[in-house]
Amino acid sequence: MTLTAVCDWPATGCPSCETDGLDCLPPVQQDEVLAWSKSDLWEATGRVYGTCPVSVLPCLSLFCGLCGNTYRRCGCGTVPELKLAGPVASVTAVVIDGVELDATDYRIDDYQWLVRLDGGTWPTNADPLDPDAFRVDYNQGVLPPAGAGIVTGILSCERAKRICGDKSCRLPRDTVQVSRQGVTMVRSGSITLAEDSVIVFGLAEVDEWVRNANKPTRAGAVHSPDICVPRQITWEAPVSP
Repeated sequence: MTLTAVCDWPATGCPSCETDGLDCLPPVQQDEVLAWSKSDLWEATGRVYGTCPVSVLPCLSLFCGLCGNTYRRCGCGTVPELKLAGPVASVTAVVIDGVELDATDYRIDDYQWLVRLDGGTWPTNADPLDPDAFRVDYNQGVLPPAGAGIVTGILSCERAKRICGDKSCRLPRDTVQVSRQGVTMVRSGSITLAEDSVIVFGLAEVDEWVRNANKPTRAGAVHSPDICVPRQITWEAPVSP
C-alpha cells in the first residue's frame, strides 16, 4: 500500500510554544501550518509512515478460490479469519447485520488477518451493497516512529513564529540543507526531496528524528519452506483499566 497523501499524522504540540508559537495565528492558519509540517515530515521520511481510514465490505465464500476463504489452517485446527489489504494499524469497527462487534471479539495477526475470537465465524455471501451487512473499518498504513507528534509541534510552532515575525524563531531563513549520495548542498527556496535525499530543516530535534526515522531496519531474517513461521499478534483492543 502506498499513500498518495498523509491522512493521519500525530501533532501533540510543543510545550514551549503554547503562548508564543501557533497562538499568534488565527485557528484556520494554525491548521494550515500543522498540515504543512505534517506533509513535509511525511515527504522527508520517504512517504512511508502515516495511516488512512478505510472501510471495506468483505466478500467471503466457504469455497476456496472464489471471493476468499474464511478459514486458515493452523496446526490441527482452523482459525476463523479474513484477509484485509494491509498493513493494518488498527481496527475501528466491525459491523455484522447492523450490530457492531465488541472490540475484544477480534484481533489482527501479521498486519493483515482479522481473526475472530468470540467463537463465531465471519459471514459468507453477505450483501455486498449493504454496508451494514458486513463491514470492517480500519486504519491502513504504518504508524510513524515515537516522537512524530512532538517534532511536528516543534516545526509548526517555529514556522508560525516566522510568519508572525517573532525574532525568537529558530528556523533558518529561506535555506534548506539537502544531503544526497554523500554530498551536502545548501539550497534556497522551497524544500525538495529526491528518492535518496535527506531533508534537513535546521532544527536539531526535528532533524535528528528524521534521520532516525530514515534508518533502515537492521534485523535479519531467515526464510525456508521447512521452517514454520509463527503467527504474530500485531493489534488487539486495549484493555480497559
